[in-house]
This record gives sequence, structure tokens and C-alpha cells, in this order.
Amino acid sequence: MPDDNPIITVTKVLPKGAVQLTPEVMERLGLRPGTRLILAATDDAVIIRRARVLLERQRVPM
Repeated sequence: MPDDNPIITVTKVLPKGAVQLTPEVMERLGLRPGTRLILAATDDAVIIRRARVLLERQRVPM
């Protein structure tokens, strides 16, 4: 189901490879420091999902 109110922001990759998410994005997704994420990369995009969501669907313990 598409989100009717996407948050669109610009960020950059920091020297050690970290990407900083805005407080609005973190709040919308319920992310806190230490939240596990799954990254899926294509040729021109990165999809970030909470690991909990995907692992619960596959019944894999964290």
C-alpha cells in the first residue's frame, strides 16, 4: 500500500559509510538507536526496512 504522505529528504553518506536519517523519518518508521535494519541494493536504489518486520514474516529469531 503506497504512502499518501511520503517524507522526501536529502542526506549524504558520511566518511565511515553511515547515512543519517532525519528525525521525521525515524519517528514515522519507529526507529531508535540500535534498531536492526535490512538494506536491499539495486543498481540505483537502496531500500531500508526494519529487520523485525521481515524476520517476523519468516519466523527467524533475532
